[in-house]
Amino acid sequence: MTPHVAPYVTSPCLSIAEHVNASGKDLILALILAHEIGGRISASLAELKVLKEDPPYYEEPSRYTHAYSFLGGVAGACKLLGLSDENMTNAFGIAGASAPVPATMKVWKNLGPKVMVKYNAWSGWASQLSTVAVLLADKGFTGDPAILDGEWGFWKIVGSPFFKVDKLFMGLGEIWHIGEVWFKPYPTCALTHAGLEGINNILKEHDIKPNDIEEILVKGDPLLLTPNRTGVEVKSFADVQFANAPILLLELTTPES
Repeated sequence: MTPHVAPYVTSPCLSIAEHVNASGKDLILALILAHEIGGRISASLAELKVLKEDPPYYEEPSRYTHAYSFLGGVAGACKLLGLSDENMTNAFGIAGASAPVPATMKVWKNLGPKVMVKYNAWSGWASQLSTVAVLLADKGFTGDPAILDGEWGFWKIVGSPFFKVDKLFMGLGEIWHIGEVWFKPYPTCALTHAGLEGINNILKEHDIKPNDIEEILVKGDPLLLTPNRTGVEVKSFADVQFANAPILLLELTTPES
């Protein structure tokens, strides 16, 4: 399952549903299709962790992004608009030729203040691209009908080192990615949730006060050590989402009741 699909596929479905006055049932179906196709396309083009045999048993990819899932928004919007197969193909071609770049890795390497976008993939712009592509196709605009295919397909356009077709089609109709969608219990990167939960439980169980603590040692995923997560200066809400130390210190002063 590719994470963070929803920010890129939900808005196009909502926009077109309002445009055509779709029923709630039709909107739900479009959202399911959008999440499924978006998750599968992203999984076929990007891996957050490239597995290897030696510790820490994976390495960071050089070109990772969640944003490729925006093509799922195209699918959901096409379903709501009732496009023909030909027009739907054109919509994918139009959107794919204007895809966002894989800027996520650059954000992870930033030590300074965090950018206020969804991992620098601009989910709003990507969602708008999906919506406009579908509306253009409905008006007769054409796009590359083989945008995903071949030696110079979408994977090559966005600089992915691979196109894993098996992840695109494996378990199609049996495995539904939308079933894995969940809401974060804390408004921070999910990698810090275990630490937050642990600190909160310890404070409650042992009645520990912040002044009683000399040091906190958190063990977790090596991705916690990327530069964007090791900063200590907080200037905006975006900083608090990723900066490990401020996140954990805030939990000391605002434990759950």
